[in-house]
Amino acid sequence: MDKVTLLTVSRVDRQVAAMAPVSNILSQATAAFIFDERFQKAISALTVTLYFQTQFLAATTLYASRILAVQAYFATAFGATMSRKLLNGIWDSTAVQRLRKRMFEDFARWILGSGNTIFCALFWPGWWVIGCAVLAVAQFGG
Repeated sequence: MDKVTLLTVSRVDRQVAAMAPVSNILSQATAAFIFDERFQKAISALTVTLYFQTQFLAATTLYASRILAVQAYFATAFGATMSRKLLNGIWDSTAVQRLRKRMFEDFARWILGSGNTIFCALFWPGWWVIGCAVLAVAQFGG
């Protein structure tokens, strides 16, 4: 062999090159890589779209919930004011005043009459002393 043949490009038959295993793998993998790239771009676009839609929905929901909270606060305040006015009006009515006066008179008669003994027995201050003594005996005595 002379030096010129070593420096020139070797001529390989195309049929032999097509039968090489490396070129078969690359030709089949190229289609898979192209499909993979397109699929990743589609997934990326879908993900970005879903992100912005979710962010918009969350912001809208937060705004709507704030509006509903303010309206609920004002409705509650209005309802409480109206209820207070209604109860004040009922409490100051003549029928309720007569009923309160009669209940007070009946309670006073019961306390001064036969209920005095029961009332004194229920609200006698000595029950606190007896209760504390029983509790101490139960705690320390077993």
